[in-house]
Amino acid sequence: MRRVHALGVVLLLASGACRARDGAHELRLQGEALGTAWSVRLVTREAPDADRTAELRRRVVATLDRVDRGMSTWREDAEIVRFNRRAGAQPFRFSPETRRVVAAALALARETRGAFDPTVAPLVALWGFGAAAAATDPDAEALARARARVGWRHLEWDESGGLLARVPGLQLDLSAIAKGYAVDAVAGELAAEQPLGILVELGGEVSAFGARASGDAWRVGIENPVTPGAGLEAVVALTHRALATSGDYRQERIANGERRSHVVDPRSGVPVRNGVASVSVVAPTCMEADAVATALMVLGTDEALTWVEARPWLDALLLVRSGDRIVERRASSGWSRWLAPER
Repeated sequence: MRRVHALGVVLLLASGACRARDGAHELRLQGEALGTAWSVRLVTREAPDADRTAELRRRVVATLDRVDRGMSTWREDAEIVRFNRRAGAQPFRFSPETRRVVAAALALARETRGAFDPTVAPLVALWGFGAAAAATDPDAEALARARARVGWRHLEWDESGGLLARVPGLQLDLSAIAKGYAVDAVAGELAAEQPLGILVELGGEVSAFGARASGDAWRVGIENPVTPGAGLEAVVALTHRALATSGDYRQERIANGERRSHVVDPRSGVPVRNGVASVSVVAPTCMEADAVATALMVLGTDEALTWVEARPWLDALLLVRSGDRIVERRASSGWSRWLAPER
Protein backbone atom coordinates (compact mmCIF):
# COMPACT_ATOMS: atom_id res chain seq x y z
CA MET A 1 0.00 0.00 0.00
CA ARG A 2 1.34 3.44 -0.86
CA ARG A 3 0.34 6.75 0.69
CA VAL A 4 -0.42 10.00 -1.12
CA HIS A 5 0.00 12.91 1.29
CA ALA A 6 -2.35 15.88 1.34
CA LEU A 7 -3.07 18.60 3.86
CA GLY A 8 -4.14 16.76 7.02
CA VAL A 9 -5.17 13.57 5.23
CA VAL A 10 -3.53 10.56 3.65
CA LEU A 11 -5.22 8.78 0.75
CA LEU A 12 -4.71 5.07 1.27
CA LEU A 13 -4.36 3.43 -2.12
CA ALA A 14 -3.94 -0.29 -2.61
CA SER A 15 -0.85 -1.22 -4.54
CA GLY A 16 -0.90 -3.13 -7.82
CA ALA A 17 -2.63 -2.70 -11.16
CA CYS A 18 -5.58 -0.34 -11.51
CA ARG A 19 -7.66 -2.98 -13.29
CA ALA A 20 -10.01 -4.96 -11.02
CA ARG A 21 -11.22 -8.52 -11.51
CA ASP A 22 -14.67 -7.43 -12.66
CA GLY A 23 -13.23 -5.37 -15.50
CA ALA A 24 -13.57 -1.98 -13.82
CA HIS A 25 -10.74 0.47 -14.35
CA GLU A 26 -9.41 3.19 -12.04
CA LEU A 27 -8.16 6.31 -13.80
CA ARG A 28 -5.86 8.60 -11.82
CA LEU A 29 -5.38 12.27 -12.61
CA GLN A 30 -3.53 14.97 -10.69
CA GLY A 31 -2.37 18.55 -10.96
CA GLU A 32 -2.26 21.90 -9.19
CA ALA A 33 -4.96 24.56 -8.77
CA LEU A 34 -6.20 27.09 -6.20
CA GLY A 35 -2.69 27.26 -4.74
CA THR A 36 -2.56 23.55 -3.88
CA ALA A 37 -2.50 20.06 -5.36
CA TRP A 38 -5.48 18.08 -6.60
CA SER A 39 -6.05 14.45 -7.47
CA VAL A 40 -8.93 12.49 -8.99
CA ARG A 41 -9.64 8.76 -8.98
CA LEU A 42 -12.36 7.78 -11.45
CA VAL A 43 -13.61 4.20 -11.66
CA THR A 44 -15.07 3.38 -15.08
CA ARG A 45 -16.48 0.30 -16.76
CA GLU A 46 -14.06 0.65 -19.66
CA ALA A 47 -10.51 1.94 -19.70
CA PRO A 48 -10.50 5.44 -21.30
CA ASP A 49 -8.10 5.93 -24.17
CA ALA A 50 -5.58 8.77 -24.33
CA ASP A 51 -8.01 11.21 -25.96
CA ARG A 52 -10.73 10.48 -23.44
CA THR A 53 -8.29 10.83 -20.56
CA ALA A 54 -7.12 14.20 -21.90
CA GLU A 55 -10.73 15.36 -22.21
CA LEU A 56 -11.51 14.39 -18.62
CA ARG A 57 -8.41 16.25 -17.42
CA ARG A 58 -9.45 19.35 -19.36
CA ARG A 59 -12.88 19.27 -17.74
CA VAL A 60 -11.39 18.99 -14.25
CA VAL A 61 -8.96 21.85 -14.91
CA ALA A 62 -11.70 24.02 -16.42
CA THR A 63 -13.96 23.45 -13.41
CA LEU A 64 -11.22 24.38 -10.96
CA ASP A 65 -10.29 27.45 -13.00
CA ARG A 66 -13.93 28.59 -13.04
CA VAL A 67 -14.12 28.33 -9.24
CA ASP A 68 -10.80 30.18 -8.96
CA ARG A 69 -12.05 33.02 -11.18
CA GLY A 70 -14.98 33.46 -8.85
CA MET A 71 -13.48 32.95 -5.40
CA SER A 72 -9.73 33.53 -5.46
CA THR A 73 -8.29 36.32 -3.31
CA TRP A 74 -5.05 36.32 -5.35
CA ARG A 75 -6.01 36.88 -8.98
CA GLU A 76 -6.98 40.40 -9.96
CA ASP A 77 -9.84 39.32 -12.20
CA ALA A 78 -11.56 37.20 -9.52
CA GLU A 79 -15.06 38.21 -8.44
CA ILE A 80 -14.11 38.31 -4.75
CA VAL A 81 -11.15 40.61 -5.46
CA ARG A 82 -13.36 42.94 -7.51
CA PHE A 83 -15.97 42.98 -4.74
CA ASN A 84 -13.34 43.84 -2.14
CA ARG A 85 -11.98 46.74 -4.23
CA ARG A 86 -15.28 48.57 -3.97
CA ALA A 87 -16.57 47.25 -0.64
CA GLY A 88 -18.78 49.87 0.95
CA ALA A 89 -19.38 51.69 -2.34
CA GLN A 90 -22.17 49.89 -4.18
CA PRO A 91 -23.77 46.43 -4.43
CA PHE A 92 -21.89 43.78 -6.39
CA ARG A 93 -23.61 41.11 -8.46
CA PHE A 94 -21.81 37.76 -8.32
CA SER A 95 -22.17 34.90 -10.76
CA PRO A 96 -24.76 32.34 -9.58
CA GLU A 97 -22.00 29.92 -8.53
CA THR A 98 -20.06 32.41 -6.42
CA ARG A 99 -23.27 33.85 -4.97
CA ARG A 100 -24.25 30.34 -3.84
CA VAL A 101 -20.99 29.90 -1.93
CA VAL A 102 -21.16 33.40 -0.40
CA ALA A 103 -24.72 32.68 0.74
CA ALA A 104 -23.61 29.37 2.30
CA ALA A 105 -20.78 31.15 4.14
CA LEU A 106 -23.14 33.78 5.53
CA ALA A 107 -25.66 31.11 6.55
CA LEU A 108 -22.98 29.27 8.54
CA ALA A 109 -21.84 32.53 10.11
CA ARG A 110 -25.40 33.03 11.31
CA GLU A 111 -25.71 29.44 12.58
CA THR A 112 -22.44 29.61 14.52
CA ARG A 113 -23.13 33.14 15.80
CA GLY A 114 -19.98 34.42 14.17
CA ALA A 115 -17.53 31.63 14.99
CA PHE A 116 -17.31 31.21 11.23
CA ASP A 117 -16.99 34.57 9.48
CA PRO A 118 -15.95 35.11 5.84
CA THR A 119 -14.84 38.67 6.65
CA VAL A 120 -12.15 37.71 9.22
CA ALA A 121 -9.15 38.23 6.87
CA PRO A 122 -8.04 41.65 8.27
CA LEU A 123 -7.71 40.11 11.74
CA VAL A 124 -5.75 37.12 10.42
CA ALA A 125 -3.30 39.50 8.71
CA LEU A 126 -3.09 41.65 11.83
CA TRP A 127 -1.80 38.67 13.83
CA GLY A 128 0.91 37.86 11.31
CA PHE A 129 -0.58 35.45 8.76
CA GLY A 130 -1.46 35.61 5.08
CA ALA A 131 -0.32 37.81 2.22
CA ALA A 132 -0.61 41.08 4.17
CA ALA A 133 0.80 39.67 7.41
CA ALA A 134 1.85 42.23 10.01
CA ALA A 135 5.39 41.96 11.35
CA THR A 136 4.54 42.79 14.96
CA ASP A 137 1.64 42.22 17.32
CA PRO A 138 -1.13 44.80 17.16
CA ASP A 139 -1.75 47.32 19.89
CA ALA A 140 -5.25 47.95 21.22
CA GLU A 141 -5.94 50.73 18.74
CA ALA A 142 -4.90 48.65 15.69
CA LEU A 143 -6.98 45.75 16.92
CA ALA A 144 -10.02 47.97 17.35
CA ARG A 145 -9.61 49.37 13.82
CA ALA A 146 -9.40 45.90 12.32
CA ARG A 147 -12.38 44.62 14.30
CA ALA A 148 -14.46 47.51 12.99
CA ARG A 149 -13.91 46.17 9.44
CA VAL A 150 -14.86 42.59 10.35
CA GLY A 151 -18.32 41.14 10.78
CA TRP A 152 -20.63 39.09 8.57
CA ARG A 153 -23.57 41.25 9.67
CA HIS A 154 -22.02 44.14 7.70
CA LEU A 155 -22.96 42.29 4.50
CA GLU A 156 -26.46 42.36 3.05
CA TRP A 157 -28.19 41.44 -0.20
CA ASP A 158 -30.18 44.13 -1.97
CA GLU A 159 -33.47 43.57 -3.80
CA SER A 160 -31.73 42.97 -7.12
CA GLY A 161 -29.46 40.24 -5.69
CA GLY A 162 -26.36 42.37 -5.28
CA LEU A 163 -24.19 42.14 -2.16
CA LEU A 164 -23.44 45.35 -0.29
CA ALA A 165 -20.77 45.88 2.36
CA ARG A 166 -22.02 48.50 4.78
CA VAL A 167 -18.50 49.10 6.13
CA PRO A 168 -15.75 50.56 3.90
CA GLY A 169 -12.68 48.36 3.76
CA LEU A 170 -14.49 45.12 4.59
CA GLN A 171 -12.77 42.14 2.96
CA LEU A 172 -14.70 39.06 1.88
CA ASP A 173 -12.60 35.87 1.89
CA LEU A 174 -13.97 32.42 0.99
CA SER A 175 -10.74 30.53 1.68
CA ALA A 176 -12.40 28.42 4.39
CA ILE A 177 -15.17 27.19 2.10
CA ALA A 178 -14.10 27.57 -1.55
CA LYS A 179 -11.79 24.54 -1.66
CA GLY A 180 -14.57 22.34 -0.39
CA TYR A 181 -16.95 23.75 -2.97
CA ALA A 182 -14.35 23.18 -5.70
CA VAL A 183 -14.17 19.49 -4.72
CA ASP A 184 -17.96 19.24 -5.00
CA ALA A 185 -17.89 20.98 -8.37
CA VAL A 186 -15.31 18.56 -9.79
CA ALA A 187 -17.19 15.56 -8.42
CA GLY A 188 -20.39 16.88 -9.98
CA GLU A 189 -18.70 17.37 -13.33
CA LEU A 190 -17.38 13.79 -13.31
CA ALA A 191 -20.66 12.32 -12.09
CA ALA A 192 -22.07 13.04 -15.56
CA GLU A 193 -19.92 10.14 -16.75
CA GLN A 194 -21.98 7.79 -14.55
CA PRO A 195 -18.83 6.17 -13.14
CA LEU A 196 -18.71 3.31 -10.66
CA GLY A 197 -16.76 5.47 -8.23
CA ILE A 198 -15.21 8.91 -7.76
CA LEU A 199 -12.65 10.23 -5.30
CA VAL A 200 -11.72 13.92 -5.57
CA GLU A 201 -9.11 15.50 -3.31
CA LEU A 202 -7.97 19.13 -3.25
CA GLY A 203 -5.51 20.30 -0.62
CA GLY A 204 -6.73 17.72 1.88
CA GLU A 205 -10.45 18.12 1.27
CA VAL A 206 -12.02 14.91 -0.04
CA SER A 207 -15.29 13.80 -1.61
CA ALA A 208 -16.09 10.17 -2.39
CA PHE A 209 -18.86 8.46 -4.33
CA GLY A 210 -19.37 4.81 -5.14
CA ALA A 211 -16.44 2.49 -4.56
CA ARG A 212 -12.97 1.65 -5.76
CA ALA A 213 -12.41 -0.67 -8.70
CA SER A 214 -12.02 -3.49 -6.18
CA GLY A 215 -15.49 -2.77 -4.81
CA ASP A 216 -14.09 -1.54 -1.48
CA ALA A 217 -14.95 1.82 0.06
CA TRP A 218 -12.47 4.64 -0.39
CA ARG A 219 -10.06 4.80 2.59
CA VAL A 220 -8.73 8.13 3.86
CA GLY A 221 -6.29 8.48 6.75
CA ILE A 222 -6.24 11.42 9.17
CA GLU A 223 -2.73 12.48 10.13
CA ASN A 224 -1.39 13.17 13.58
CA PRO A 225 -1.55 17.00 13.51
CA VAL A 226 1.34 17.53 15.92
CA THR A 227 3.81 15.17 14.27
CA PRO A 228 2.78 14.58 10.63
CA GLY A 229 4.22 11.30 9.38
CA ALA A 230 4.28 9.80 12.88
CA GLY A 231 1.15 7.75 12.29
CA LEU A 232 -2.53 8.03 11.56
CA GLU A 233 -5.11 9.09 14.10
CA ALA A 234 -7.95 7.42 12.22
CA VAL A 235 -8.78 5.78 8.90
CA VAL A 236 -12.17 6.70 7.46
CA ALA A 237 -14.13 4.65 4.92
CA LEU A 238 -15.98 7.05 2.64
CA THR A 239 -18.73 6.65 0.09
CA HIS A 240 -21.27 9.32 -0.84
CA ARG A 241 -19.73 11.58 1.77
CA ALA A 242 -17.04 14.24 2.10
CA LEU A 243 -14.23 14.72 4.61
CA ALA A 244 -12.39 17.93 5.47
CA THR A 245 -9.75 18.63 8.10
CA SER A 246 -8.81 22.00 9.57
CA GLY A 247 -5.83 22.40 11.87
CA ASP A 248 -3.39 24.76 13.54
CA TYR A 249 -0.31 22.81 12.47
CA ARG A 250 0.37 24.03 8.92
CA GLN A 251 0.40 27.74 9.71
CA GLU A 252 1.77 28.73 13.07
CA ARG A 253 4.53 30.87 14.49
CA ILE A 254 6.17 31.67 17.78
CA ALA A 255 5.41 35.12 19.20
CA ASN A 256 6.47 36.34 22.63
CA GLY A 257 7.58 32.81 23.46
CA GLU A 258 4.20 31.22 22.65
CA ARG A 259 2.81 29.18 19.77
CA ARG A 260 0.32 31.18 17.77
CA SER A 261 -2.29 29.63 15.50
CA HIS A 262 -3.46 31.27 12.29
CA VAL A 263 -7.05 30.49 13.37
CA VAL A 264 -8.51 33.74 14.69
CA ASP A 265 -11.77 33.93 16.59
CA PRO A 266 -13.79 36.57 14.68
CA ARG A 267 -15.84 37.29 17.80
CA SER A 268 -12.91 38.29 20.01
CA GLY A 269 -10.44 39.32 17.32
CA VAL A 270 -7.57 37.23 18.72
CA PRO A 271 -6.05 33.83 17.82
CA VAL A 272 -7.75 30.85 19.42
CA ARG A 273 -6.10 29.24 22.44
CA ASN A 274 -8.50 26.38 23.11
CA GLY A 275 -5.98 23.59 22.52
CA VAL A 276 -7.75 22.14 19.48
CA ALA A 277 -5.03 20.98 17.08
CA SER A 278 -7.28 19.69 14.33
CA VAL A 279 -10.89 19.03 13.44
CA SER A 280 -12.04 16.48 10.86
CA VAL A 281 -15.64 16.64 9.64
CA VAL A 282 -17.69 14.15 7.63
CA ALA A 283 -20.61 15.78 5.82
CA PRO A 284 -22.83 15.26 2.77
CA THR A 285 -20.90 17.92 0.82
CA CYS A 286 -17.28 18.97 0.93
CA MET A 287 -18.29 22.63 1.01
CA GLU A 288 -20.09 22.05 4.29
CA ALA A 289 -17.34 19.84 5.73
CA ASP A 290 -14.68 22.44 4.86
CA ALA A 291 -16.48 25.39 6.43
CA VAL A 292 -17.75 23.50 9.48
CA ALA A 293 -14.24 22.22 10.29
CA THR A 294 -13.03 25.84 10.51
CA ALA A 295 -15.99 26.86 12.66
CA LEU A 296 -15.39 23.99 15.09
CA MET A 297 -11.74 25.00 15.48
CA VAL A 298 -12.99 28.32 16.81
CA LEU A 299 -15.80 26.94 18.98
CA GLY A 300 -13.53 24.63 20.96
CA THR A 301 -14.16 21.05 22.03
CA ASP A 302 -17.29 21.12 24.18
CA GLU A 303 -19.20 23.76 22.25
CA ALA A 304 -18.18 22.20 18.93
CA LEU A 305 -19.47 18.75 19.86
CA THR A 306 -22.73 20.16 21.18
CA TRP A 307 -23.18 22.02 17.89
CA VAL A 308 -22.47 18.90 15.80
CA GLU A 309 -24.72 16.62 17.87
CA ALA A 310 -27.64 18.92 17.05
CA ARG A 311 -27.01 18.22 13.34
CA PRO A 312 -27.23 14.45 12.78
CA TRP A 313 -25.99 14.67 9.18
CA LEU A 314 -22.57 15.76 10.49
CA ASP A 315 -19.85 13.96 12.43
CA ALA A 316 -16.54 15.25 13.74
CA LEU A 317 -13.27 14.19 15.35
CA LEU A 318 -11.40 16.79 17.43
CA LEU A 319 -7.78 16.29 18.46
CA VAL A 320 -6.56 18.35 21.42
CA ARG A 321 -2.93 19.17 22.03
CA SER A 322 -0.80 20.02 25.01
CA GLY A 323 2.50 21.32 23.75
CA ASP A 324 3.81 18.78 21.28
CA ARG A 325 1.49 15.92 22.21
CA ILE A 326 -2.09 14.96 21.41
CA VAL A 327 -3.64 14.49 24.83
CA GLU A 328 -7.31 14.10 24.00
CA ARG A 329 -9.42 12.67 21.18
CA ARG A 330 -13.05 13.74 21.20
CA ALA A 331 -15.63 12.62 18.65
CA SER A 332 -19.31 13.03 17.96
CA SER A 333 -21.56 10.09 18.80
CA GLY A 334 -21.81 8.98 15.16
CA TRP A 335 -18.13 9.23 14.28
CA SER A 336 -17.42 5.51 14.73
CA ARG A 337 -19.68 4.56 11.82
CA TRP A 338 -17.18 6.12 9.41
CA LEU A 339 -14.14 4.28 10.74
CA ALA A 340 -12.67 1.75 8.31
CA PRO A 341 -12.29 -1.83 9.55
CA GLU A 342 -8.74 -2.76 10.43
CA ARG A 343 -6.78 -4.78 7.90
